[in-house]
Amino acid sequence: MEYGVHDSIMKKLEESFVEGLNLIMEQVKVSNYSGAETIATNLINISNHLDYPDGVLIGEILEAIFDQLMDTLSEYKIESGQQESLSNELLEGLEQLIKSIKTDDELSIYKVLRFLRTKVTSLQYQCWETARRVRRSYPRFSRLPLEME
Repeated sequence: MEYGVHDSIMKKLEESFVEGLNLIMEQVKVSNYSGAETIATNLINISNHLDYPDGVLIGEILEAIFDQLMDTLSEYKIESGQQESLSNELLEGLEQLIKSIKTDDELSIYKVLRFLRTKVTSLQYQCWETARRVRRSYPRFSRLPLEME
């Protein structure tokens, strides 16, 4: 009987995890990678507290992907078509990840995470080689008075 209760809890945990992935997809659709990273962090937290090691691993990888993506896009200007294409590929990967989690296909989960990770890393390297850096303007503190009033 305890085994059935455990299965029920794990089923609900999986449903909650998939709901979190759907929320990440909503953020990716509008290119809100910061929101996607925050949700991934929340998935890690929930998975850690509920002893769901697969969830911790998946959340950690997704968090790192979106963190790297935000850093890259804040430093480099890419074509809007390229960003749209990237978002579409991320969405396809996330959809496949959800399917793989639902069917408990660990090999497919690994392949999807590898695809997502390498896609963003490839973009980063491509930006390093060819993209134009974003120029930022910072306040000139040297023009401020030295004395505090």
